Amino acid sequence: MTLHHALEMLGIGPGSTEQELTRAFRDRVKRYHPDSNPDRPEWSNTMMAQLNSAYETVRSYLNEHPAQHGLKERAERYRTQGGAGRSASARSAGTAPRRSNATASAASDHPRFYAAYEEPFNPAFLRAFSRATDILLDGVFQYYQYGLQNVHLRAEGNLRSRYRGALRRVRKALEQLEQITPNTQLNRHESERVTLTLRFAHAFFRSMQIDKFFTPSSGGFETKAYRHYRRGSELLDDIIGRSLFPTSLGMRNGNPSIAECAHGSEQELLTVVTQFQQSDWSPEAIVKLQLLSSIVELHSAGILQPE
Repeated sequence: MTLHHALEMLGIGPGSTEQELTRAFRDRVKRYHPDSNPDRPEWSNTMMAQLNSAYETVRSYLNEHPAQHGLKERAERYRTQGGAGRSASARSAGTAPRRSNATASAASDHPRFYAAYEEPFNPAFLRAFSRATDILLDGVFQYYQYGLQNVHLRAEGNLRSRYRGALRRVRKALEQLEQITPNTQLNRHESERVTLTLRFAHAFFRSMQIDKFFTPSSGGFETKAYRHYRRGSELLDDIIGRSLFPTSLGMRNGNPSIAECAHGSEQELLTVVTQFQQSDWSPEAIVKLQLLSSIVELHSAGILQPE
């Protein structure tokens, strides 16, 4: 696919940032995904294939031409203003403006990994942290976009490559997050965000590497354990999708709240660990419980906004 065609399909220009590319891509996923077009599956699959090709084409272009798509300008804005989108009074005072719950809930399809707070912004922290979390979100989104939580799909040629790509992105995000603490003097709020985001990234990376799948030939004990594990895992995936990408991967009408899903997921996974402790699924359930705890902590700390 040519760059011109790719940009046209995504509705962005050659001077766009990576965040603008990702936002445009997610908007079109909602439009073209088979779940949104049950009456024309062939058209939807064709459009999704073209959309994915367009995304890869533009992403490669942006990586090869960083000076031409706003990264230098964005970095300079963070350096001089202490972050994008702040008011003049906030910039002069060196603090972030308070945001009401209504403003936060009306935000775009992107988690607020650094919520506004009273202490002065550290521009170096904002640059490093936003860069790392953008990579993390990219990996997590690709993982769910292609249904890679379904282990059996990863063996297929194209999806196998997608899976490895998602792993690389999350691993890279981990490496960048781990470099922030020793290299940057953090205040209490920044340190909390790095710590909790790192905890989630580590837990998600471990969960991504689970390669066990159910076989119908398993006995009744293993089958019952797997059913609890599967229900708990599906609720957990729903929580993550709705927390990080509410308009792309979640927020369906009639869904229980995130708190209700978290309680249900915890009960299902704890059942595996306690009542089916000798099951093959008990170690995987522990990994999922750690991931559940990490996403709940991000909500409890106010780093991720509630629905």
